[in-house]
Amino acid sequence: MKVYAAKNKDLNIRLNSSSGGIFTALAEQIINEGGTVIGATLDNLEVKHIAIDNVNDIKKLQGSKYVQSTVDYSLLNNKKPILFSGTPCQMPNDDVLKIDVVCHGTPTKESFKKYCNANQISHIKFRDKTNGWTNFMVVTCKDGNTIHEDFRNNEFMMDFLNNKNLKESCYNCQFKNFKSSSDITLGDFWGIQNEYPDFADNIGVSLVIVKTPRGEEYFDKIKDKLDYIEIDIDKAIKYNPSIIKSAVRG
Repeated sequence: MKVYAAKNKDLNIRLNSSSGGIFTALAEQIINEGGTVIGATLDNLEVKHIAIDNVNDIKKLQGSKYVQSTVDYSLLNNKKPILFSGTPCQMPNDDVLKIDVVCHGTPTKESFKKYCNANQISHIKFRDKTNGWTNFMVVTCKDGNTIHEDFRNNEFMMDFLNNKNLKESCYNCQFKNFKSSSDITLGDFWGIQNEYPDFADNIGVSLVIVKTPRGEEYFDKIKDKLDYIEIDIDKAIKYNPSIIKSAVRG
């Protein structure tokens, strides 16, 4: 297993990504090889997995969606190579490139629907970097008005961070501590400014955990698009315990 702090050299990609834009680089690689990328999109307040094979559609899969996604595994019948992206518990058994995320836990569809209905929300972006990566905003549309809200002031995000609206299985996750079948795990490298200050900035830095030979092959293919340093996994876990620990019910 190799572990990196990494960020995409393309600033626009990083600004439109939750952290360092590594998923986008991997997705571009697969599509440029003539393949398919399967990942979660937020469409009309519904989170579901879709398949894309055009780099212009990668934007549909960028960014965090803090809601349980509906997965149609028949999408894996698309043309190969295939990149499948999701939470650790969603990884398929198929022989494809599997990318999961460092998962804090997944809010239920019911909790999200309740929040949207109560606040008359018609659109939401969970991670907006207008104020930077570490002080991200939640952007919602209510009655045609766009509202930028510090994540600490957003009811749904605080329920998520305080473990009040997660799926029951998230409180006893069976995939922590690198037990998922993914080839690469991606996450936010929280605390990078404390451990590797020369590499930190407030646009977003990704944690990249390369777990398999296939994962290493594809990380090698995108290295020229990245700035990266090999790092100590313990320093990442120090600020992101979700790598190894389940959520504790709030």
